[in-house]
Amino acid sequence: EAILKVCPDVILIPSTGGAVGMTPDERLQSTDTDPLPEMATLDCGTCNFGDEIFDNTMPTMRAFGKRMIERGIKPEYECFEMGHLDTILTMARKGEVPGAPMQFNFVLGVPGCTPATVANLCWLVNGIPAGSTWTVTGVGRNAFPMAAAAIAMGGNVRVGFEDNLYLSKGVLAKRRTCRESRQISQGTRQTNSNKRRGPRHSRPQTKKITIFLLNFQK
Repeated sequence: EAILKVCPDVILIPSTGGAVGMTPDERLQSTDTDPLPEMATLDCGTCNFGDEIFDNTMPTMRAFGKRMIERGIKPEYECFEMGHLDTILTMARKGEVPGAPMQFNFVLGVPGCTPATVANLCWLVNGIPAGSTWTVTGVGRNAFPMAAAAIAMGGNVRVGFEDNLYLSKGVLAKRRTCRESRQISQGTRQTNSNKRRGPRHSRPQTKKITIFLLNFQK
């Protein structure tokens, strides 16, 4: 309520990812708030997460999808692996999770998951339904290159200390605005480069303000 009082138009997207080892019920606590969130994350499959396993079984995803359908919460679909995209699109066709229009976040560069490359990002973006929106999360040193690629491709930009604490090698960001300024600057340079190459390389730019409220309770 305090956030909405200051920023009434902001979209709050609490995480249902939680932390490795949390139960599904613990992870869904963020969808029990009053008022209910407009959106919430929904992870699209199990994957390696460094030395751990991030467990998202089909029954778990169906339960999360049912909760969001019943409460009118729009998911942001978190895809850590390329196969996650096909999984969630199949579930949407079956009515097990909310369908179009869909919002995706492609999480690239997690150790053990899909590498953060422009080629992999393009493959994922080319596979989403028409009318969908998307952003990309580049983990660690991949944050800035992936943000620049997203801006150049007409996607949305994600920035925050969850993904990367550094501005460059060994240089910690003292505050969030330092990272935002660098990502915008880098993305603008990439976009301007595309404009010089010709109109077919340019994409319309969009803006979206979101706040992620992480659910690390365990």
